[in-house]
This record gives sequence, C-alpha cells and structure tokens, in this order.
Amino acid sequence: MISNPVLRKELAGNVRMRQLPRVARVGCLLLIASLIGTIYYYVIVRFILADRGTTTAVDTWHVVVILQAALICLISPSIAANSITREKEQQTWEMLLFTMLQPSQIVFGKLLARLYYLGLMILIFMPIELACWAKASNEITTAMVALTYLVMAVSALCFTTISLYVSWVVKRTIYSIMSGYSIVIGGLVICTSLSAAVVNGSLANNPLMWINPILMFGQAIDPHIVTGGDLTVAIITYLLATALMLTRMIIRLRDFSLEA
Repeated sequence: MISNPVLRKELAGNVRMRQLPRVARVGCLLLIASLIGTIYYYVIVRFILADRGTTTAVDTWHVVVILQAALICLISPSIAANSITREKEQQTWEMLLFTMLQPSQIVFGKLLARLYYLGLMILIFMPIELACWAKASNEITTAMVALTYLVMAVSALCFTTISLYVSWVVKRTIYSIMSGYSIVIGGLVICTSLSAAVVNGSLANNPLMWINPILMFGQAIDPHIVTGGDLTVAIITYLLATALMLTRMIIRLRDFSLEA
C-alpha cells in the first residue's frame, strides 16, 4: 500500500516541514520530542506511578480516552474534507481520474493519508494509557483496553470516510467541512441524544443511542454504563457504513465525478 502514488503524494504534500532547511527540521523534531518526553515524565512518573493507589491511574485513563474521543469527533469530519474538493477547485481532479491509477488506489490513497495523522495522535497518547493499565490492571482490564482502541479505530475510520465521501460528492471545501460536521456532530452526537430524550426521556438502553460515538466510548471504558449488545451493533453499523461508502466511491468514482 505504501507504493500507492496517491498516498505518497498526499503524505509528501501534507508534511510542510519538508520545505524547511534540514537544521530547522531536526530542531523542530527535537523540540517536539523533548516536549512530549517531558509530558510523559510528569504524567507517568510523577503523577500516575507516584500514587500508591490506583485512583489516579483510573481517573487519568478516563480523562485521556475522553480527550481522544473528543479529538476524533472534532478532527475526523474535516481531516479529509479537502482531499477531493481541492483537486476540483484546482481543476486537477479530471487529470487524476484519467491516469492509469485504479479507483481503489485513488480512494484508499487519500483515505490512508488522512488516517495516518489520526493514527499518530492515538500513538502519542498510548504510553500514558499503557501506564494507567499497568498501574491499575485490576480495574482497567485487557478487554477494556482492546475495546477502547477498537472503538477509536472504527470511529476514526468511519468519520474520515464520511469526510472523504462528502468531499467526493460536493464541489467546494467549505461545503464539505460543513456537511461532515453536520453528519458526525449534528447527526450522530446531538440528534441521537435529543431523539432518545424525546422518545422516552432516557439516554440509557435506548436503541437511538447505539450509534452515538460518545456513548460508544463511554461503554468501552466502562462496560456498566449501558447493558446489552449495543456496542457490538454500533461497531458493525459503523463498519458497514464505511464499506458501503468506499464501495460506492470505487465503483462510481469516474462516472459520478464527471456527471457532477
């Protein structure tokens, strides 16, 4: 997949540090690494491991996962919003369509280039989460950790695919960004909560909330928040929606784009 020319072009185009002199790039990377290392030291060594109990580790685990959930919901709808609309605005989209590249190479190249940055975000928080897990392994089980990362991966993939799909459908980046946030924040987060509250006055154990990303993350970090198989249904729903959007894009990439 790394040999995909679209993926390599997208990654190279998005890494602005390549335009800086070598010394400046090395300095920026060292500064970032030092900052992250300092945060790791104070959070893990001086805050989590220094506590004789497990309360600090559990509380930190919850805060970090909630923070990542918020970042995924806020970043994913816009991260791929300009991936295709920018090509349309620069009038290079038709040229890309008529190359020898397969539609799947174009779609997955642009999708993976955007998911790359979300993956880095998740990896940055991972040492803190693993330290919390090691400190409070009796309360933060292996299943909870695996389930949390599964929900992160599925949510990031689905929301980024929504952003990519909207970018394919519309012609302007601003409309793509607005549509992406309307679907994820307005539809999946706000509308599901309001609808569930209106229907029976409760958010718990309500099928309307099964696809709500906030409740999905809540159940991942605490399985007792809601009961039943709703999280499994939500994950399957997200994966099916992602597969349908990607399949439609691959099948109709050239035809739909030229019609539009």
